Amino acid sequence: MKIIGLLILAFFMQLICFEVIASSYTDSLENLINTSDRADANRVKWLNLLAAELTNEDLPKALHYAEEAKSLSVVLDDDLGTLDAFSNLAWILHTMSDDEKANLMADSAILLSTEIGLDFYLKGARIAEENEMWNTAAGLIGNTGSLHYLLRNHDEALKYATKAVELFKKVGNRKGVGGSTTTIGNVKYRQGKYQEALDTFLNVLKIREDLVREG
Repeated sequence: MKIIGLLILAFFMQLICFEVIASSYTDSLENLINTSDRADANRVKWLNLLAAELTNEDLPKALHYAEEAKSLSVVLDDDLGTLDAFSNLAWILHTMSDDEKANLMADSAILLSTEIGLDFYLKGARIAEENEMWNTAAGLIGNTGSLHYLLRNHDEALKYATKAVELFKKVGNRKGVGGSTTTIGNVKYRQGKYQEALDTFLNVLKIREDLVREG
């Protein structure tokens, strides 16, 4: 019985210590924010960290700091900070049962993460092309086309998917050709060009059948 009692006491002591540490951490962040006149990316990080920590403690304050993080990150053109703020706001608003605004924040987070992905893919493709790493460049360009398709930027999706197909053909990567050709077919279908879409998908099917046959 004494052992059980000691275990229970140790458990509650751990809970108390955890709460003290968590409280100390949020207090330190809040003090850092309130005593600093910095308006840079570091402040955005502090605001987002504090908003996340306060989600289970004080929702109104969490909302306040997340909103400030979003506003400042937009001014600073800090996309990653804005993405973090959108994510925090989506969770905070959902917890506050404001699902309409929470969904808007979640949609904004998804859109921004896609745009960040586009920038990453294009920079990577540029570096790969400069170093004549054509297969890597083709893959990154193909991914760019796929993201534009998701964003319904159909002209851009076709442009990048077509370029990816050309590069994949250049290095003899038929699997890559099939993947980017599928993107082209999806765009054609969404544009209502059903015969062109069908022809494109039949081309993809032939590529896949050939790959299977060859093992």
